[in-house]
Amino acid sequence: MTLLSKIRTLTRRRRTELSWALRLKMPPWRRASLDVWSVAGGLGDELMALSVVQAAARKAPSCKITFHARHTSVMPASTEGLTIVPYQKEGVLPGGIGLMYLQRHRFSIIEQMALQLGLRVSEHTTTLPRRPPEELPSSFPKDTPAVVIQTVASAWTPNKQWPKEHWKQMIELLDPGVAVVEVGTETVFDQPPVHPRFQSLVGKTTMPQFAACIQEAAVFVGPPSGGMHVAHAYKVPSVVIIGGYEGTYPYPLARQFDSTVPCAPCWLRVDCPYDKKCLRQITPAMVRDAIKQTLETAS
Repeated sequence: MTLLSKIRTLTRRRRTELSWALRLKMPPWRRASLDVWSVAGGLGDELMALSVVQAAARKAPSCKITFHARHTSVMPASTEGLTIVPYQKEGVLPGGIGLMYLQRHRFSIIEQMALQLGLRVSEHTTTLPRRPPEELPSSFPKDTPAVVIQTVASAWTPNKQWPKEHWKQMIELLDPGVAVVEVGTETVFDQPPVHPRFQSLVGKTTMPQFAACIQEAAVFVGPPSGGMHVAHAYKVPSVVIIGGYEGTYPYPLARQFDSTVPCAPCWLRVDCPYDKKCLRQITPAMVRDAIKQTLETAS
């Protein structure tokens, strides 16, 4: 990073932090109405934004909040104080607030989103509707606790990706009586792991079915991506393989494996020059043990 770019980054950071301070003094939720959306359009980003607007609706029931969401198929129904509508750029009113965040900041992403609405929130809960039984794929195991995994994060960066061989070894270390269900739109595997109760639903579910699988999981395992935020919303224990791309999240039921390598958090969107040491040093046995402990606690 050049000196000029460092100065620009620092200036933007200070300007943003000043805007947070002003919004704490003059919070947007005191308006008669408020339009809110997530600038980033991923499922995880929208669920964090949903958590924040739900907190604002509880704080100020007289404010008519409209949340413009892209993933409406898993969103809750509108209430008197919070209306949820499909996101359309031309439908967002002037004066609305697009929730975004700074990289490498001491506040987590969801905490930054809350500050943009003039909120300090101690518990970042997200309320989603329970998925009905008929949305669960017929092959989903019902006779034993299921470990639901998402092996691939979004295409935003390659530096959230736990190595394929680590995923394979971790699954093959799991007790053969444990059911393992892979969900998501992509898989890290070219050949499935050798485990008697492994099945892949990758690319075979709708968004509501994806959410239903995680809702019914005994434990969710994955990178910091959409599945992690769904698990948090449904209060499903999770094991999250973060590495060094970003920081951790204020999710009490998540066992989060981050790495204290000197370059973390990097927020790097190009290939890592250190062969993703931060992720490689999180071993299959470490993740397997965390899953085992979570299952034992749940039972």
